[in-house]
Amino acid sequence: MNQFIQFVSALAVSTLTESFKAWLSDKRSSKKHKKCH
Repeated sequence: MNQFIQFVSALAVSTLTESFKAWLSDKRSSKKHKKCH
């Protein structure tokens, strides 16, 4: 059971990290677009 919890927590962390990276890249791209215009 402990291994299952560790697996789920690791999966959640990786998912959060990926979504956070996408959010950061989206913010950066939006900033770049604003600078261009």
